[in-house]
Amino acid sequence: MLNKLVVFLLVLLVGFQHSFASTPEKGILVRPIKVDKRFVGEPGQVVTYSYVDTRKLDIWVMLNDTTRFNVFEHYVIPYDLIFAPSRIYLLLLEDPFQIIATQDIMQQARFRYLLTKNTCYQFPSHHLHEYFLAQLVRYTAEYFNDGKEPPMQAIAVAKEYIQEFPQGKFRDEVEWRLIQMENYEYEYEGYAIEPLTQMKVYEDYLSRNPNSHVADQIRLHLAYLCRVITESLDDDLEKNAPDGFGKEDIRKYREKALDIYRQLLRSDDLTARETARVAIYNIEHGRTAYVGASDW
Repeated sequence: MLNKLVVFLLVLLVGFQHSFASTPEKGILVRPIKVDKRFVGEPGQVVTYSYVDTRKLDIWVMLNDTTRFNVFEHYVIPYDLIFAPSRIYLLLLEDPFQIIATQDIMQQARFRYLLTKNTCYQFPSHHLHEYFLAQLVRYTAEYFNDGKEPPMQAIAVAKEYIQEFPQGKFRDEVEWRLIQMENYEYEYEGYAIEPLTQMKVYEDYLSRNPNSHVADQIRLHLAYLCRVITESLDDDLEKNAPDGFGKEDIRKYREKALDIYRQLLRSDDLTARETARVAIYNIEHGRTAYVGASDW
């Protein structure tokens, strides 16, 4: 009789656990929900959720008043003015969207953009707001850049950052990204005039901002443009020399590139230093930066 009572109580307990549903709570969706072959919900979207049972392994997520989805608990984090942005900051460092079942790189870029945008504007008083706005410049450029035209949405976000944080911690990085976007060229088409024009703009910018935190990254790009100019001029001369240029200009810009790279070997920026070292090797071994992009 005692054994039957114990079994009966256990059955009641298990049944109670599986029928349990917690009180709905406010949360932030941090991963889109895949339904059939599509994704629903925006990363960073405010939702309500409740646990399916007392084990708290999975939850019901309400995206609106009529639709709910059963997903694992880690799809949502609690909505808390301090905790949520800090947790999302750590999630973005891990780049969670690389593990989502999609091979679409632009889809992943969209998810990063949405999570950053929604977090940035939902928590404007959080101490990480400036960081999220600076990151939003990058992720907006990645998502909206079609490769042919300047990403105007990202340019607008960059200007917003500079206006909101004129002395901001990330101002140098954002301003350099902005000037690159505003002077974007889809392709140089083998002619030297476009990279020469860009180079003048960037050299002028660097001369006005010699103490920029990204000065060595700017110098890296100037050296790269010197390589592009060298290869473009070589191609131009084969098609009948353009006005004002000759073979001596090929040597001039090749040496200028090497000179910048050699200076960067003393940079405190490890990435800039090692990029310069690799570039010097490639130049000295006749590898190209532009035609065929055949750098090792």
